[in-house]
Amino acid sequence: MGRLNEGKLVRVMASGLNERSRVTSMAAIPPHLTSSGELEVLLATNENTVLVLDDSGCVDQLLQERISAPITAMSIAPNGRFMACFLANGGLTVMTTNFTKKILDFDTNSTRKPAQMVWCGEDAVLLSWQGFLLMVGPFGHWLQFPYRCEARRGAV
Repeated sequence: MGRLNEGKLVRVMASGLNERSRVTSMAAIPPHLTSSGELEVLLATNENTVLVLDDSGCVDQLLQERISAPITAMSIAPNGRFMACFLANGGLTVMTTNFTKKILDFDTNSTRKPAQMVWCGEDAVLLSWQGFLLMVGPFGHWLQFPYRCEARRGAV
């Protein structure tokens, strides 16, 4: 496994962005979970795509035909094989991290970006907004959990 060359990664990132590109979300896949054995940095852009950066270069995944809006949040599954993407139009898309297969498209009915989006195991995604949690699992099955958050007295 090579050591991350931060300067080179920054130059690669700059070469992958054009003057219209704006980064809308970022995620990283650690070296032990990638096929190359190198850190991979995923940059979602306002052009409905993801740039994959590593020490060897930058590859645009050209996702315009596969996702319907810019990605505003990303989360990588614990096994590194799947990526959950929250889209600006309220969609949740799950795809493989090699970008060969889309697993799920789900409408959350909220264009508000979740406060947090994390994986529960390797096959469900939990999104949180103020007042409720939404868990989306395989085949688009979902559960919604309302909650009330009260400030605790004496809490720091």
